[in-house]
Amino acid sequence: MKKKVPVKTFYLIAVISVGLIGLAIGSTYAMFTKNVSIDNPISLTSNLSYSSELLEVIDVEVNANETKKVQLNVSNTTGSTLHYAIWYMTDSAGISTSTTSETPIVGTIEASSNGVGFTIEIDVVNSGNEKATVQVGISGSAEKVVLSDKMRLILEGPLDATLAVNTTSLIFSSEDYNKNSSVGKFNYTYKGDGKLVCSSSNEDIATCEVNTRSRAVTVVPKSAGDVNITLGATKGEVFKEAKSTTVSVKITEDTPSDSETPSDEKENETDTTTSDTSQEDTPSEDATQTE
Repeated sequence: MKKKVPVKTFYLIAVISVGLIGLAIGSTYAMFTKNVSIDNPISLTSNLSYSSELLEVIDVEVNANETKKVQLNVSNTTGSTLHYAIWYMTDSAGISTSTTSETPIVGTIEASSNGVGFTIEIDVVNSGNEKATVQVGISGSAEKVVLSDKMRLILEGPLDATLAVNTTSLIFSSEDYNKNSSVGKFNYTYKGDGKLVCSSSNEDIATCEVNTRSRAVTVVPKSAGDVNITLGATKGEVFKEAKSTTVSVKITEDTPSDSETPSDEKENETDTTTSDTSQEDTPSEDATQTE
């Protein structure tokens, strides 16, 4: 005789199963994310204890037109120096971050057996009209840290939309550039939230590339001539005004090598040498008379 299982039993088993699955997912997520409900300042203590890639994240809820401070306490107990990068990530508009701490956002941290490291404070600003969730994180690695496209580095210094460069002109040749590409670089400062782009007035003479990590623009020569390189910052969520500045660049002719000396010059040099030799071998008129 078959025994029927009450419907309530099936229901109870289903509830327990769903609960266990949810607990497992929640535990896995908790290893990477720490939700915070503490008011200012919010604090995250991160111990970089693995030499392989490590990621620690804290979720920060910021109301509209509000600024919250996040304090990161970072140490390294791996026994070797590690690279690190501090970043933020959000899908909300009107979010910006900055720090006035002297500790760099991207750098290296020495190993410390007693857990001594550094502390850095970050301002998370919501200039939007809605409450937002922002993830602030630190990534560590034995090698150079590589961030995903959605991870944006925290800006160093207070937010400022001023765009400035360290020079107004460059002069170099393709030969100089091939020996040392740094002759074609200039640095910039910008702490706004716009996107940085560069353009050339004549790409047949030179093109340009922006490196936001090193805050530098590289001018790549194509041919001799004069060209203007314009660095611009697009309108951002916080700073609504676009910015731009221009650097004038002169690409000079390469210095000819000995093998490239024009043939006419070489013939003149040969003729001169022959003439001099002829004069030395011919006895002078005075010497003939003396004999």
